[in-house]
Amino acid sequence: MTMEHRRYLRHSAAIPITVSLIDESLTNLQFLSNVSSGGLAFKSESPWEDGKTVTISFPLPYDFSSDLLKIYGKVVWCRYVDEDQYDIGVEFLQSTETAVDTVFLVEKLYAQLEQQQEEQAFWLPHVTVAAVIESEGRFLLVEEDVKGIAVFNQPAGHLDKSESLLDAVARETLEETAWHFTPTEIIGIYQYTNPVNDTTYVRIVFCGQHHNYSPDLPLDKEIIRTVWMSREELQEQPLRSPMVLRAVDDYLNGVRYPLSLITIL
Repeated sequence: MTMEHRRYLRHSAAIPITVSLIDESLTNLQFLSNVSSGGLAFKSESPWEDGKTVTISFPLPYDFSSDLLKIYGKVVWCRYVDEDQYDIGVEFLQSTETAVDTVFLVEKLYAQLEQQQEEQAFWLPHVTVAAVIESEGRFLLVEEDVKGIAVFNQPAGHLDKSESLLDAVARETLEETAWHFTPTEIIGIYQYTNPVNDTTYVRIVFCGQHHNYSPDLPLDKEIIRTVWMSREELQEQPLRSPMVLRAVDDYLNGVRYPLSLITIL
């Protein structure tokens, strides 16, 4: 085996490896170094006999109670360090390349799991704005492509860095409909968690005046078309989220809050 093919198991604290020898089983091992021919090294409180076969097992990250992946090896050294302390070296018995490739695959899975856990630790909701624009009983909506599925939504989008909520809703309306929009009142603040991807949205919905249509302005690439619909027509369409129809209903029921509700510090 050439040097470039000698890839060895490296210690990853996230992987709960168990090494078993006859009736003895060690967990939470402290790894020392890599066995040069492909394997691992760890500390033990008791000596292990050279040549003994061992089982190296660890669970896949998706189910810690089952799906144990096992690699077999043999003890190639047992070195006394001090009282109740031995260094044990284990060499893979299977094809080194196959065994190590398998280990690297599992380490990659655990790395992905750790990344997901870090992302969850720094969880943040998505702050969005939307405009309810009504004219003669019909509402301005956009049909947009969301991962290959056409759904209807108000002109809406995320709050950008260093942007005010009022500027954000005016910008999103222009980018998605080519209408200029001046917010005059707040309809509501809505919190919604998507049950599919567990993403939480906090949406501030405004109503106001639309003006100065710019038909030559290119719309955002996700926008299929803009359309005016009544509330009855809208309820028959696939919606981006329940917030779409709820905001229309609140608007029709006269729910309004002043823009002074927003304070920029």
